[in-house]
Amino acid sequence: PLPSRFRRSVSPSLQRLVEQRHQRQRADTRQRWLRPLRRLRGRIQTLQWLILPLGYAAIVLIIVLLFILLLFSPWTKVQEIRVIRHDPRVDIARVQHALNPLFGQRMLLLSRADILPLLATSLPDLHDVSVDISYPSRLIIRVTLDALVARMQIDEGEPAAQSGASIQNFLTEEGIYLQYLPSWVPHADELPLIRITDWGVHPIPGDHILSQTFLVNMQKTEEILQRDFGQEITERVWFLRAREFHLRTSEWWIWFDMRDSLEEHLRRYRLFLQSVPREHVQEYIDLRPADRVVYR
Repeated sequence: PLPSRFRRSVSPSLQRLVEQRHQRQRADTRQRWLRPLRRLRGRIQTLQWLILPLGYAAIVLIIVLLFILLLFSPWTKVQEIRVIRHDPRVDIARVQHALNPLFGQRMLLLSRADILPLLATSLPDLHDVSVDISYPSRLIIRVTLDALVARMQIDEGEPAAQSGASIQNFLTEEGIYLQYLPSWVPHADELPLIRITDWGVHPIPGDHILSQTFLVNMQKTEEILQRDFGQEITERVWFLRAREFHLRTSEWWIWFDMRDSLEEHLRRYRLFLQSVPREHVQEYIDLRPADRVVYR
């Protein structure tokens, strides 16, 4: 600050004059900066008819170059296949072996339709496949298998364990016969056990031995016998060639076939229970004949 003897008061008119001068200086500075921008804007507007087409052409060219890079670059070929499984039954090594023909193919050209046939030949119980592409070179495959509905014992006139104590026979919901280690099937002991007999050619793993209609019909029969008649099923026998199944309750065997509908079989069974005392039946009730019920 100035010493007091050199200070003088500033009049309001002088203060206004100084402020006006500063405002003019700031306005001049702003104008000096804006003047080149205005000239540039004017030139752009003058050349707008040329700049816009060039910009659009550049964008199209970039898109085409990216597409060509994805389509023909060696970086976008399949170099890695990752298999994600949610079921222990999925053999990752087997799936990767089936997908070997995909290595070296262009990622952009692959689809689910290209992958599904490769897996269907090696996984007979394949239910669904989902494919995710992780650029630049990785395929992520998720495999879903058909659900297992029963354990199987193939009647060969010998104990079933002779075919291999560590391997068990299973049946999928599509009627496909498979073999798995018990450790591969969670809660395998909870599945119902079915004995298969009367086969013409010995079934091998991967064979479609039963139709889905046959399987659903037998499962529905069990449910109705338990719900409407209070009879729990303890054994099940399927006759493949004869297309019939026998169910064992705590009292007797009941014989069914596929020639008549389930409703017709149960109607005969209900009439039989109403007309014949239970103590007269010792071994089985045969519901297969259309005009009568045979029992022993």
